[in-house]
Amino acid sequence: MTTDAPPAAAKTSHVNMMVDTVVANLPAEGLRSIIRSQLATTPAFTSFFIDSAQRYLCDTNKAVGKVFEYKHDSAGTPRPVATAEYGNVLRRIRAMVGSGLVSNALPRINEILEKTLALEGWDHGSEWEEELIDSLSELEGDVVQSVTAIQKVLVARGLTEAERELVLGLAEALKKCKTLADEKEAEDLFERGLESVESLLS
Repeated sequence: MTTDAPPAAAKTSHVNMMVDTVVANLPAEGLRSIIRSQLATTPAFTSFFIDSAQRYLCDTNKAVGKVFEYKHDSAGTPRPVATAEYGNVLRRIRAMVGSGLVSNALPRINEILEKTLALEGWDHGSEWEEELIDSLSELEGDVVQSVTAIQKVLVARGLTEAERELVLGLAEALKKCKTLADEKEAEDLFERGLESVESLLS
């Protein structure tokens, strides 16, 4: 009977609302645990998950915002530090690489490298520098991870011209960082990353 349809629709709507309540209120680690369980026990869920992640990352992709800021030391001198947004961007980069969107991740890495080159007020040997070095070391790890993902693409099909241009741009940015480090007689924070990229291009 037609009178049965509205209660069924209402029930479905109610279930969806309750599920959304669970999603909105579960701790992040709880959601991760559920997703990992689904990925391990339901093979078909993997492709759906990756497709959904790619769509989300592409739809919300944007230029890198304020990833560094300046704070004053005890002498009143401004020193560069990474912001909370820096960590957010790195997590997005890792998600892009993990879901096969390396070509989306490389421009974001390049943007951070360019912002790194513009930093002033380094105080070599200070706790300020150590904090910044720790943050930038995370970025180098992402560079190496991206190169590893690209190498897998090379084995499968080779790079397109557009992808090669992105890698060349990354190499150029890393070389600029090396030049700056040499000029300041400082440690090259991206040495391993540059070696990986140059190996890829050779």
